[in-house]
Amino acid sequence: MTLAGPLRFNQEAAILSKLNDPTLRSHSREMRLLCLLIAFTSGLSLLYGIQYYAGGPLRLAVTNEVRDLALSPDGNLVAAGTRDGVIRLWDIAHNWTMHILTGHTGSVTGVAFAPSGATLFSAGHDGKVRLWDIPTALNAGSTGSQLTQEWDAGGVPLNDLALASDGTTLATIGEDGIIRVWDTKTGQ
Repeated sequence: MTLAGPLRFNQEAAILSKLNDPTLRSHSREMRLLCLLIAFTSGLSLLYGIQYYAGGPLRLAVTNEVRDLALSPDGNLVAAGTRDGVIRLWDIAHNWTMHILTGHTGSVTGVAFAPSGATLFSAGHDGKVRLWDIPTALNAGSTGSQLTQEWDAGGVPLNDLALASDGTTLATIGEDGIIRVWDTKTGQ
C-alpha cells in the first residue's frame, strides 16, 4: 500500500507537468485555430447553400454568346442580346420566366430599355435597330416576335447602342466607325 501511494502521486505529477508543457499548449492553440477554420468554412458553405436555394445569385443557362445586357428601370427584367440574333428576356419578378424576341438576322450587339420600361431597343449586325413592345412580349407566352418598329442603318452592321437617360435620343455605332444619332420618336 505504501507503494501505490507514491506511484499514483508520480503519475499525477507527470500529467500536471505535461499540462504546463509549452508544446502541448501551442498544439492546443493550433487545434483551436483548425477547428475555427473548419467552422468558418462550414458556415460559408451553409450560407452559400441557403443563398442558392433561396434564390440568390442565379446562374442562367445561356447556350449562345451574350453580346450585351440591359436591366429594366424597375429592375424586374433582364434582356440579353445574343450572337444567334435572339433577345432573351428574363422576368425576375415571375420566377425567372424566359421570353424570346426574334427578328434580327445577325448578332444582337446592343440592348437598352426605355425609361418607362415598356420598350426595348436593340441593335444588330444586320444593320437594324428594332423596338420591342415589352408588355406584349410578357403576355404573349415564352416565344414570339413583338416588334413595333424597325430602323435601317444603311445595311452597316451595328456594334453597339446607347440610349439617353430621358429616352429621346439613341446613338449607334457601326462597323464603319460612324456614330448615328436617332430621335426615338421619329426614327430619324
